Amino acid sequence: MRVFVEATIDFSDEEIDFLASGEVKQKIEKIEKDIQAILAAAQQGVILREGLNIAIAGKPNAGKSSLLNALTQESSAIVTDIAGTTRDVLKETIHINGMPLNIIDTAGLRTSEDKVEQEGIKRAHGEIERADVVLLVFDAQDEAPDLSILPSGIEGKPILLIKNKVDLTNDVVGVEHLEHQIQLSICAKHSKGVDLLKQRLSEIAGLSDTGEGVLLARKRHIIALEAALVSVQAALIQLDNNASELLAQDLYHAAQDLGSITGEFSSDDLLGEIFSSFCIGK
Repeated sequence: MRVFVEATIDFSDEEIDFLASGEVKQKIEKIEKDIQAILAAAQQGVILREGLNIAIAGKPNAGKSSLLNALTQESSAIVTDIAGTTRDVLKETIHINGMPLNIIDTAGLRTSEDKVEQEGIKRAHGEIERADVVLLVFDAQDEAPDLSILPSGIEGKPILLIKNKVDLTNDVVGVEHLEHQIQLSICAKHSKGVDLLKQRLSEIAGLSDTGEGVLLARKRHIIALEAALVSVQAALIQLDNNASELLAQDLYHAAQDLGSITGEFSSDDLLGEIFSSFCIGK
């Protein structure tokens, strides 16, 4: 695509103008769709390779550690009735249908004067911000979950509300679809409703049962593909505005980002393609 655009700019006196037709736009739109499809497959591949990062968050004594133990089916975390027992990050990996899930138990979120607990809460915020999914655990005896305890900057991140300790309120174990979130009522201590949670996490990961079409990519590939997609979408805008030089620049950036995955395509390569494809100067 860059060959056509660069030829139009550099050899305008040769009556070469591929931008006048709709063919260039169609080709760029196809590139956009191809990158989106590859990106979706690559994102699933990263999950398969590195796992889905799931942070368990909530106030002290909400049952976060009990949930970690229920998910891992091991006594990975210390569980007591004393609030603030968990002061550091605890990570365990489980597998659902071959998909790794990195479960991260974090310190209870509250205001504290204790220096050690403050450091634990700071680390908890970092893990929540980096997580792919957040499980906000709250006590069923509370009226509603307190979303304000979560750190800022997690907009758009999937947040599952986990209403725990339903054995104390006689609430029914199950899934409730609220206006903006999904709430699961469970009893982590007795592992009731945990299977429903695992099923929901599998759905969020968006992996097919067969894994067909999944690319085992790395996170750097995702970053490069996302950057390339932004440049291609910007190129479409420049094309509509007849800004050929800005169009060429956006396509160059897209090629650079894709080149970080597939290998470099130099300026000499581009010129070679131009002169071999068109009868310029003849």
